[in-house]
Order: sequence, then structure tokens, then C-alpha cells
Amino acid sequence: MASFARLWPDARLMNLLDDSLGRPGARWPATDAMTGRFLSLGRYAANTGADAILFTCSAFGPCIEAVARETRADAGAQAQ
Repeated sequence: MASFARLWPDARLMNLLDDSLGRPGARWPATDAMTGRFLSLGRYAANTGADAILFTCSAFGPCIEAVARETRADAGAQAQ
């Protein structure tokens, strides 16, 4: 939040969370089911009018790329 306030103060922020994606037992590498979960989150964000989507774990690269392709939003990842 502090970084956005400093670097992109006009951004309207919204937080979406699916904390089960990183749990032990989550299927990895990316499966169709996991990609589908990311796409659902991405569609939701895009339908709210989001211009950008920031995922905070770069380990899900293939899923994030699928969201970027489908939503045409600027979907990026940042490792934590």
C-alpha cells in the first residue's frame, strides 16, 4: 500500500485473495484447474474496470500469463 501511495498515488486499489492457492496440496505446476482459478480472479478484477492486476507471487507465472492474455489487463507478478 505504501509503495502505491508513493509511486502511483492516483491508483484505486482493491484486494482479492485466494489464500488456498499457495497451501501444501495445491496442485503445482500449473494445472488447468489452477489456471481456471486464476482466470476467475482475473475476470472478476477485469469486470470491476481494473486496468492492472498485481499478483504477489511470481511462482504462478503460467497462470498469470493466462490472465493477461484473456483479460488484456496489465497482469504482472511480484515475488514476495
